[in-house]
Amino acid sequence: MLLPVHDHEVRAAQFLRVAQSGALLASTDDLRCWLAGEVQALLPHDAVLVACGDFRRGEGRLEFAAGLPQGSAYAPSLAPLLHSMRDCWVAARHAPCPVDLAAFPGPAVLPGLRDALVHGTRDCVPTGERTVAVLHARSDPVRAEADALALRLLVPFIDAALRRLSLAPASPLPSIPRPRPVPVGAGASALSERERQIMAWVAMGKTNPEIGCILCISEFTVKNHLKSIFAKLDVTNRAQAVAKLTRLTVHA
Repeated sequence: MLLPVHDHEVRAAQFLRVAQSGALLASTDDLRCWLAGEVQALLPHDAVLVACGDFRRGEGRLEFAAGLPQGSAYAPSLAPLLHSMRDCWVAARHAPCPVDLAAFPGPAVLPGLRDALVHGTRDCVPTGERTVAVLHARSDPVRAEADALALRLLVPFIDAALRRLSLAPASPLPSIPRPRPVPVGAGASALSERERQIMAWVAMGKTNPEIGCILCISEFTVKNHLKSIFAKLDVTNRAQAVAKLTRLTVHA
């Protein structure tokens, strides 16, 4: 039974018990049991994904999963989602970040999961950054602030456990190239900095919801920026805008 969010003394006692057991994790099975048991009282969730790698270069891997049925065989299908969730966390200035999974073409291995809360470690591990996402079948706005605090407190224990544990190598996620900045020059000079950022992601094939999540703005705002971009470039759609910027860059 979950305790009221406002009962700070009880939640502090919960965290102390979770921290004490989290410091003693000795295997991936221990980590899964800890997440499915004691952690649930502090941070309710339906699944956990941990990704690790050099995300700035578009490289990473699914390092750990709990609450999902098919093991690591689905790692490649999760690559775009894991990279996008990390981008959302960076856009949120490395604070715990909610992500609407419906905004992404969800992998078939995540049926019924609608929301995620993402946090990570900024200190590089030997193989890069580490991003932790807790996934929910149903969000609870009342718990949002408490869940964000709980995840912030728990990520160091997950990070420390995975540093200690000898994990079996996982299949690397497919490399995802990062967007090339749209240069200032020629016709692109009429675009604002935000519009150039949006066009860089458009050129990568990102959808409006994905761009909104990456840049931490609404899908509606992305649409308004695109209307402005089309008017400035005298085009009518995304493909024409990308093609025209490409020609302007080549001939600049």
